[in-house]
Amino acid sequence: MTTAAAEHRTVAGGFTDRVRGVAPDGWDAPAPVAGWAARDVVRHLVEWFPGFLKAGSGIDLPHGPSADEDPVAAWTVHSDGVQALLDDPATAGRTLTNPHLGELPLDIAIDRFYTSDVFMHTWDLARATGQDEKLDPVRCAALLEGMLPMDEVLRASGQYGPRVEVPDDADVQTRLLAFIGRTPDGSSGQPPGRVRSVRRSKRCRAACGVPSPSPNAIACQVSPRLRDRSSSPASSASSSARTRGIRVSAAVRSTSSTGSSPCSGSAEPAASDITSDTAS
Repeated sequence: MTTAAAEHRTVAGGFTDRVRGVAPDGWDAPAPVAGWAARDVVRHLVEWFPGFLKAGSGIDLPHGPSADEDPVAAWTVHSDGVQALLDDPATAGRTLTNPHLGELPLDIAIDRFYTSDVFMHTWDLARATGQDEKLDPVRCAALLEGMLPMDEVLRASGQYGPRVEVPDDADVQTRLLAFIGRTPDGSSGQPPGRVRSVRRSKRCRAACGVPSPSPNAIACQVSPRLRDRSSSPASSASSSARTRGIRVSAAVRSTSSTGSSPCSGSAEPAASDITSDTAS
């Protein structure tokens, strides 16, 4: 069985390759999320997860420069910190506690709510910067398998846009992207050229600056790769908590503000709503 540390090393390594492949003048290129530039994809990952980790486990990740100052260094410092945490033997005995998720082994929580998000956003950064957009089909299939049974709940959460219709014989990556509301051609609804980074806007604070998991991460709740460990007493005890968390997510739709969700292109909840959600 693949460990959370090994999975992160592989997935984050793919994202790192794209980060290093961005041309110096490419960080302001439009991303496939309306209103986002390429640097905002990095910003999202380096800003939402540290708060979630700190709130649930008391662990502080190293902080690099901002995504505005140096997105390559921002990602490198952050990603290296997550990998070091997963490689630490002591992590196996640690847990993460969240009022909506219950208590989970720390490595499973990181894999479930963070590593999957890195995987999905690899496509966003690649599309924004003209790089290799190919995602691992096995991982795509596992994520899609986990999300399909929760279609109605995910739409109701307000975190995902309408499912995009694609041919039945489309490859699994296309079907996964379409499921989360990405258009097949990766269009973001914004004109070509440069866009202003969201910087410290309300949208970025809502998307990244609160201790709440990312929306793509919901799929990993049934990840086959860690299913054996997820059936352990600690993980089983958290199952009902995760279910309650999904219901909280669905309730957000009644108070969501309009805008573009960073992970799905759907209506984005206000910052106050995301803090009580299972996903951001």
